[in-house]
Amino acid sequence: MGGALALNLVGALPGGTKKAFASVGTEHTNCAGYSGWDGYNNNTKLCVGGAYSRDYCGGDGWFLRYSGTCFNSGPAVACGEGVTKRNAWRWPHSGRTYRCADGYQQSCGSSSVFRICSWAL
Repeated sequence: MGGALALNLVGALPGGTKKAFASVGTEHTNCAGYSGWDGYNNNTKLCVGGAYSRDYCGGDGWFLRYSGTCFNSGPAVACGEGVTKRNAWRWPHSGRTYRCADGYQQSCGSSSVFRICSWAL
């Protein structure tokens, strides 16, 4: 529901004439070098490195790609500490596996903000 809400919200933004969609990227199937980070090492967070939410995802579980007059959103190749960087990594949390896909979002007159799409697989 959160992903659908995000798509509806983005479509309602001024100048929102282009369709929102996600872009399939490349992912690490393990912790991508983040095993020592707070949150991962004690199972308290779904993703680490930035604000995360399902609302940052497209309908297929990858980071939302959208371009409009006053809002832009797109994936980034940013994840991987000490390994080749990719768009996402898989993250086990409380018996479930999530994809944490990195990206940036920007609204009119503001700087780009790093975000993470957290999607249950």
